Amino acid sequence: YPAPPMRNLLAGAAPLLRITLPAAADLLLPPACVLCSGRLPDARLILCGRCADAMRPLRSPVCVRCGLGLAGAYDAQSCCARCTQMIPRFDAARAPWWFCGPMRDTIHQFKYRRRWRLGRRLADDMAALAASSLPLREVDAVVPVPLHWAKRWARGFNPAEELAVGVARRIKKPCWPTALRRVRWTGSQTRLRGAARR
Repeated sequence: YPAPPMRNLLAGAAPLLRITLPAAADLLLPPACVLCSGRLPDARLILCGRCADAMRPLRSPVCVRCGLGLAGAYDAQSCCARCTQMIPRFDAARAPWWFCGPMRDTIHQFKYRRRWRLGRRLADDMAALAASSLPLREVDAVVPVPLHWAKRWARGFNPAEELAVGVARRIKKPCWPTALRRVRWTGSQTRLRGAARR
């Protein structure tokens, strides 16, 4: 039986709608940087060039233990003074960016305002760094730091778990979100200085 005329009309209009609807949405709600609200040339972007360029990548040389940036030549020292004085209880840590400026805002927007697209950007950066600087063949799984159940209930999600799932998917490792359990309530680290956080 021939298709009803209305169905034929909708089928013919589908390619045009795929082009015009996003353009109309951009006209009514122009794409904007999620940090500074500046206009974006492309709706697929989430950060403007100014905010993206202001993020400071944490490049070598870095401490082989904690990943903190080191001053001077790489062969002059391999561990920072802090790790030399008090060896951390982990083998190695790495971070793609310095925690300052737009990167600090990015993490806070994801953590406290549930900006999922920023979380995906963070997971992409973390996975790329892990693939280039960590011995992934020795990694069995990605395990997020757990939240106390009361904090998770209040916040509605665990940011570390969201990032861990994204990182695990990108580096092709399993994610074990329930491997650890937090049994003691701890205060917010945002009010603590570096030494107190450790």
